[in-house]
Amino acid sequence: MRIATFVLLLLFAASLAQAQKTYNNIDDLQSGWGSCSTCAGGANPADVWWMAQNQSTPSLDGASTQFYISASKPYADVLFYNKLGPNDSVSQFNWNFWFRVDSASQNAEALEFDIFQFIVPTEYMFGSQCTYSTGKWDVWNAGSHQWIPVAVPCPRFTANTWHHIIWQVHRTKNKMMHYDTLTVDGTTYTVGVAEPSGALPSGWSDMMGVQWQLDGPGNPNLLPISFNEWIDKASLTVR
Repeated sequence: MRIATFVLLLLFAASLAQAQKTYNNIDDLQSGWGSCSTCAGGANPADVWWMAQNQSTPSLDGASTQFYISASKPYADVLFYNKLGPNDSVSQFNWNFWFRVDSASQNAEALEFDIFQFIVPTEYMFGSQCTYSTGKWDVWNAGSHQWIPVAVPCPRFTANTWHHIIWQVHRTKNKMMHYDTLTVDGTTYTVGVAEPSGALPSGWSDMMGVQWQLDGPGNPNLLPISFNEWIDKASLTVR
């Protein structure tokens, strides 16, 4: 019986290992990257944007990825994303990354961080943003395409300092997206909010990945704006 129990435990551990997968150092990946401004949902496109990998300064592990936006019109946003490939069988997600912004970012409208899983015909977009104008975190309702404020404070992130974000989310068979916990610089908040998924646009295929979005200010008095964000040690664990 002891041998049989031991074998069963080994098989159970093996099945868990097969079901769980971690995508490490996403910021260092050479494939899957893309960016766009008109697709980011802002009222206007940004003037200039780019990303640069393998930045030794600033960095935590010797190679960060830098995002840049320059905008002269209100609500100009830029989305930077990485497609990790389709993975339809997983439903739980732990997203862990570090980021840093410069002093010019203090006039931004928001900083957005997303996990997405597309399973035709459903779009699971676990969107989150720190909205500077309200000082709170929002999560995305994919069904109605709107931001929902949650009871988690989000003052402007201190410039020129590394910040650590961990999002724990999951989806359920009724196609709801559950925002479970958010950890910011070591403090964990129970979010406990469920929002509906949305319909995947026609022509899109199964895919999973992560996104970072830089949102320019809506106040024209804060324009023009140019600021940078660096990410490092980004990983996504799924099961």
